[in-house]
Amino acid sequence: MYLGLRIYLTVVIFLVGVTIPPFSWGAFTIEKVRSWAAPDHTRVVFDATDVPEFKVEETVEEVIIWLTAVEYGPSVKPVIRLAKPGINTIFMEKDRIRISLTEYREIKVFKLPPIEEKPHRLVVDVYLPEVEREKVDAKAAKKRTIVIDPGHGGDDPGAIGIKGTQEKDVVLSVSKKIRDHINKTKGFRAVLTREGDYYVPFRKRMKIARSNQAELFLSIHADAERTHLARGASVYVLSLKGASSEAARILAKKENLADIIGGTMASETMLDGESESILLNMVQTNSMNNSRRFGSALLRTIKTCHLVKFRRVQEAPFLVLKLPEIPSVLIELGYISNRREEKMLMNHKFQERLAQAIAEASINFLSGKKAVKIAESGERKMRIETEPKESERKELRTKKPEIKETISYRVVSGETWVSIAERCGLSVGELQGMNKTKRLVAGQAINIPATGCLDRKKILYYRVKKGDTLDKIAKRYNISIDKLREINRHKRIQPLQYGEILLLPRK
Repeated sequence: MYLGLRIYLTVVIFLVGVTIPPFSWGAFTIEKVRSWAAPDHTRVVFDATDVPEFKVEETVEEVIIWLTAVEYGPSVKPVIRLAKPGINTIFMEKDRIRISLTEYREIKVFKLPPIEEKPHRLVVDVYLPEVEREKVDAKAAKKRTIVIDPGHGGDDPGAIGIKGTQEKDVVLSVSKKIRDHINKTKGFRAVLTREGDYYVPFRKRMKIARSNQAELFLSIHADAERTHLARGASVYVLSLKGASSEAARILAKKENLADIIGGTMASETMLDGESESILLNMVQTNSMNNSRRFGSALLRTIKTCHLVKFRRVQEAPFLVLKLPEIPSVLIELGYISNRREEKMLMNHKFQERLAQAIAEASINFLSGKKAVKIAESGERKMRIETEPKESERKELRTKKPEIKETISYRVVSGETWVSIAERCGLSVGELQGMNKTKRLVAGQAINIPATGCLDRKKILYYRVKKGDTLDKIAKRYNISIDKLREINRHKRIQPLQYGEILLLPRK
């Protein structure tokens, strides 16, 4: 009995002396720390290799995020002096992240799952004290307001061009030029939903439009597609039933993911119930008809300085256009995935001319004037260059890539039309057309382009899985993202598509 009591007391004493951690999770690594400052908050994003489970401890001067078995990548500094509104310094310590704060109103810490190229993310939003808004004078209050919404921003770059140009930068630059043109016109003023590199959720964009009593809402974007051949601007309005084309459906699906990519908490995104009530209200107004009329006038004006992809206004269920009382359009300035248009969209003079066209179409619509052709200027050469004749447009649509020279290639066991086409940068149809057959067996001699095909012995084929990102694949196979893009240069691999085949260098 005494022996049993002694053992029991020993165990109790041992347990009391041991500090048991309040929680325990698997190890993960924080590989990158990024930050953005918006007018009302500062955001810090920690990119992680796995789900970042955490607990938060908040004081007046700092917030501590407790993490178990966390490791830090080589690029993460132990002390990050941020010196942005609300945040002074970030300390990356063992089992925790400590953030030194200045003045703030509220803190939100949440995690985001991987999507497209974004990994697991731990997000810290530090909201700033309410700043007294400048009172709008009587003259400004009487002006007709147009709200301009530069798409994407912050953690959401939008489409990315061949040379790395980001959609969020292009559309912000053009939007500022549209604003400047409008503000020069007597009786009109323009307001931007964002003026820097930060993300604004859909709901807040709508709030900005309503609080400024906007009479028009312009959402500015740049498009992208896989083949890099598509060109031209296009205009979209909201559809209650669905998309007017397959291209419109795909575009709407991509743009509606922006809140998730940009890092908006689920509670702040547009909920189905809210969307349905908004649509119900919209049916009872004539704003959709006005949006179509404005979109048509806008297309006619854009034609004076730029190639237009669709002659008619397209329709799709864009979340950002669901403003029941305000005529709203989404403008795709062009295809940033097209080498030629990417260069044009970064050109200051072209941006100015495009911005002038959009501004004048908006002002004319609200003034009740018909769309007028913008006066010719010294930039006529650029207009002619960017707007080919109808016969040339037809040729661009129907012309297939010309293969000047071919060589004979003997098919190896296990190869398919798809695998050969992938490494030669062709579609399966183009490759079969060169050979005038759909039959393919091992040992068969077929024609392939004399140049541009990658060596079969130097590459691997990889099918994209759920949760994959370029960063994860590159690390898994110990190659750089630039090398991954280079070997897949014939295709657009951003964003990654589930089931898509990538080429990888064979070690």
